[in-house]
Amino acid sequence: PQKSLIRNAKFRTTAKGAAQYLYSNAKRRAKVGGLEFSITREWILDAVEKGKCQITGIPFVIANGRKPWAPSLDKTNPRGGYTPGNVKVVVWMYNTCKWDATHDDVITFARAVVGANK
Repeated sequence: PQKSLIRNAKFRTTAKGAAQYLYSNAKRRAKVGGLEFSITREWILDAVEKGKCQITGIPFVIANGRKPWAPSLDKTNPRGGYTPGNVKVVVWMYNTCKWDATHDDVITFARAVVGANK
């Protein structure tokens, strides 16, 4: 069991492992929520391998666990399904900030942080 945990943790630090993790978790959430699910492992892997957040352009850091610059799936419409038109691969930090907010809310927040730290 210990070797399996170590092997899985190492796999998650690869682009393929990160994509598989994102895919599996999104598929489970879609099933539980009764949401459409049409993204593929390959679609996610392609975005992860491009190496940058599709919103911010920040490079991904692929690591085991929730890290600020790790890839994450963001749904433009939170009530929508996991479809290529509704999902972007972003850094976890952006997705966390956007949780129940909008992209514009995140921009307002980011500008306030920058302004307060000049």
